[in-house]
Amino acid sequence: KTGNHHLCALLCALVLGLCFTACEEDSDYPAYYIHGYWKIISSEYQEYVNGELYDEGYENAPSILGSTMGLRFDKDGCYYAWVDVAGFTFSEYCGTYSYSNGELEMTSETEDGVEETTVTKVEELTNRKLIIVYTEEYTENGDKYRSVERITLHRVQKELARR
Repeated sequence: KTGNHHLCALLCALVLGLCFTACEEDSDYPAYYIHGYWKIISSEYQEYVNGELYDEGYENAPSILGSTMGLRFDKDGCYYAWVDVAGFTFSEYCGTYSYSNGELEMTSETEDGVEETTVTKVEELTNRKLIIVYTEEYTENGDKYRSVERITLHRVQKELARR
């Protein structure tokens, strides 16, 4: 299990997955900078085994057939994954989110009806840039694994079609 593969799986699940959690219409999210469209620019990862650096790398934005991908955070607390292919933008409802104290918590429901929550640390949030860090730790066969993903997103100023 590698962190990089986990990131790709997470992003694919966000972009292509079916998520059915209801929006919280009356919630107030004070960090208004997070609202809007964010395009994935790059991803950095480090993998550790028993505290020793095992692997690391950097990838530009994931692209399938020249597409761009990202996330959209609405004021009502819902988030969407989007993909733009040749000027056509497709959005997929994913679930709800909250942002406070430097943490972005995203909750969605899998096709099997299981609720999943992903918590990332927000390293940087400005009007133009969002950097989130996802850390996963687990033990397998007595070895301790730690994967750290750092994802950089830039705000997309144009209004993308909601489909």
